[in-house]
Amino acid sequence: MPLENTFVYNPEDAQAPQRFEQILQEESILMLVFGKEPFAQHLAAEADGQANQSPFGVKRYVIWLPSHNIEQKKCLDLLSSLSTFDPAQYTKIAGFSVKPVSNKAADVLFPEEMPDEITMLLRVKRAYARAGQDFRVDL
Repeated sequence: MPLENTFVYNPEDAQAPQRFEQILQEESILMLVFGKEPFAQHLAAEADGQANQSPFGVKRYVIWLPSHNIEQKKCLDLLSSLSTFDPAQYTKIAGFSVKPVSNKAADVLFPEEMPDEITMLLRVKRAYARAGQDFRVDL
């Protein structure tokens, strides 16, 4: 399945850091996903599919980073806005959602929270909902 709403960060592409920063500046609810393993692929695909179902006219978008080391400082800066996040857990997270405009993290996804496809679907929905709960676009 093609990822229609996902920027796949290629560290070999010199334009990738600029595109990453550009996406962060857009008024979109973001989901960042980490890793290259099958679990990460499935999570990115699920987040991409859910991006099409955005209520209230707020665009959703996915950034898929192949590792936690890529854009680590920026990701940790975003996550620092979430009082419940422990930076020591950074390399253990599967991804996180980000609120539009304010660029504050809204929810963190851990692999152990998503033991099956249904739970993953529900966690992705909840992460998007938390990121968009205070933001609405007038229709």
